[in-house]
Amino acid sequence: MERETPPGSLVLDEAHWRALCGHADACVPEEACGILAGRGDRCVSVIPLTNTLHSATAYSVAPEELFAAFTTLEDNAWELLGIFHSHPLGEAQPSATDVADAYYPGSAYLILARSGNDWLGRAFNIRNGEVTEIPLRVG
Repeated sequence: MERETPPGSLVLDEAHWRALCGHADACVPEEACGILAGRGDRCVSVIPLTNTLHSATAYSVAPEELFAAFTTLEDNAWELLGIFHSHPLGEAQPSATDVADAYYPGSAYLILARSGNDWLGRAFNIRNGEVTEIPLRVG
């Protein structure tokens, strides 16, 4: 379920991208959050989660909801490909809090931010406090 090494890229199909953007839209003005299930570097499912902080600048997930998401991963033999969240008031780059709270170093971190009326996404590996951008492909 959890990966040992982070992916070298993150690949989403159009339906997954629309699901991410739809969840982010539904959560504005709060940060949206969730999990990307996958195999290799390809997303196979988007699992939206509830931001229990109801904040525009931070997110957290209830333990029972996170447990249910991890159970879904296990039941489907999926990996934790990535963690996603939105920055409705900021840029698509990790904040100091995002770096400090990167508890899954084998996963990608996808951050969405507003670009006009659309969402812009960027993906990162965050490991031991070091941030490296990785290619994000949609389509």
